[in-house]
Amino acid sequence: MTARTRLPRWRVAALLALGALAALRRSLKPGGRMVLVEFRAEDPDVPIQPEHKMSKQQIIQEIPPNGFALVQEYDELPWQHVMIFTRER
Repeated sequence: MTARTRLPRWRVAALLALGALAALRRSLKPGGRMVLVEFRAEDPDVPIQPEHKMSKQQIIQEIPPNGFALVQEYDELPWQHVMIFTRER
């Protein structure tokens, strides 16, 4: 188990990222995926406070440097980005 999250190492097949990227990465088994659903910062009409939104550019600057690779995007939700990452080896 990882100390901070109590997630078992190499046992999780899918994760929803809410924080603690390093612990999530350690817990994700090879081939597993992390799904990030984030409110769109690019759209001023999304009725969420700006500090609770991220742009795709911000996501790409944050997630891949922490050991994840973007494998799929889904852009059909009206207010959110859905980006699917896998653990890099």
